[in-house]
Amino acid sequence: MNNFTKTLLVFFALVIIITTITLVVWRVSSSGDDKKEDTVEEVEHDLSGEASIIVSNNKGVTWHDVPRSQDLKPRIFVFRTNNTDQIYVGTDNDGLWVRESGSQELLRVNDSKDVLKNNSDITAIAQNASGTKLYVALFQDNFGRLLEITENGILEVFTMSQPKLGIFGVIVDLNDASHITMTTGDGSVFESTNSGESWAVISRTGEGIALLEAHKEQTGVLWAVGNKGAFYSTTNGGREWTKRLPITIDRTRIKSVNVIKHHSSRGSLLAATDYGLIETYDNGKTWEAFKTPITPGTIPITAIGIHPRSGNIFWMAAEKRIWKTSTGGVTWEEIRLPLQESVSFIELNPTNPDIIYVGLSK
Repeated sequence: MNNFTKTLLVFFALVIIITTITLVVWRVSSSGDDKKEDTVEEVEHDLSGEASIIVSNNKGVTWHDVPRSQDLKPRIFVFRTNNTDQIYVGTDNDGLWVRESGSQELLRVNDSKDVLKNNSDITAIAQNASGTKLYVALFQDNFGRLLEITENGILEVFTMSQPKLGIFGVIVDLNDASHITMTTGDGSVFESTNSGESWAVISRTGEGIALLEAHKEQTGVLWAVGNKGAFYSTTNGGREWTKRLPITIDRTRIKSVNVIKHHSSRGSLLAATDYGLIETYDNGKTWEAFKTPITPGTIPITAIGIHPRSGNIFWMAAEKRIWKTSTGGVTWEEIRLPLQESVSFIELNPTNPDIIYVGLSK
């Protein structure tokens, strides 16, 4: 082999090496450009670390304490239907609280007749379309009870027949305020067609109902999760239920469901679980998990916040961390806050979703 041939072979070898290196670098850089990174937003706040409810009035850019929420254990949070500036907060072992329209502070709902006691556990809150009548399920004096609250006072409209059984779901019909459905800890589904004056059992499930959610537009469409893990759906207000086996994702059985929420803009039901944030479009027949910054099965999702008008915007929380997506779950932005307690709920104002409330479990 002459020198010219050797030189030519060396030249071609160098060309191949350089081309290979260039392709590798290009692929790495291209994949990095195409990857949609999750981000962290350092937000402004004046949080004291003592409040159990915090609020942002500008889409999560700045955060403040809700006055007089210290030392509460908030469990249920509801906006008044005809005036979302007024809010109700149900607590564990500390009764019912309200922030009236135009006020900044939470105030305890006191009852001089002691029908509603200050140490009650609030388990569910529902209201009629005008917001003039509030139904509050609670556990008090060892019994589950349902109270009706109006401007005329507080009336007990139902008491469980056996002690230690609670009421964990209450739904007022969208089109008929006298029609109320509630689910209980023994699996009974009760119905009243006269605003709570009388009740009848319309069905029973094989386990107590721990969570109940209603469709935002379609009367009679309900979803429920049993305390043994089964998922239930109904299209006739709870008279008949379709029971699914405990939810499974990627052959992994969901052990606990913490929250279920209907996202009307997406036409789906979202669930916060020990596996992650999941979603169904077919009443629980099939489920899909969102790809989030949290590795599936490592940290349970404890709260979901639903945007009232956008299917691409929703919030989630896991322990002391909060995330928001504006891309339908494709990318996530962490809202970095110095939270001392785990997040128990995220609620967006249904008429002004720039306002977001976050509850912290003490």
